[in-house]
Amino acid sequence: MAPSQVTREIEPQIFKKLYGFIEKYPKGILNKGDLVRISKANKCFQRGYLPGWSDEIFRVSKVKFSHPTTFELQDLKSEAIKGRFYAEELQKISECSDNYWHIEKVLKTKGIGRTKEY
Repeated sequence: MAPSQVTREIEPQIFKKLYGFIEKYPKGILNKGDLVRISKANKCFQRGYLPGWSDEIFRVSKVKFSHPTTFELQDLKSEAIKGRFYAEELQKISECSDNYWHIEKVLKTKGIGRTKEY
């Protein structure tokens, strides 16, 4: 169909045929009540052996359907966290448990030179 043949009456049909159905609000990966961790800000040339996500766990309190979608958070004590976060800054976790232990002190090492065992 030539552009000169398009009228106001058939414009929505042609738009739908060309571009398909466009959702008003895209489905989000995160929903209200999900448990998440926040990404830590990385500086240039920072060491990579430290974890890139926060140890503290937060809950999504509000989803703001803007472009892009942003999220408001609260901690597990229901205290609001200042600001909004993008989905790329959040990591969804399945449960709220501390299944790992932090190493406080290395007790003993063995080996020579570069080949050390802890």
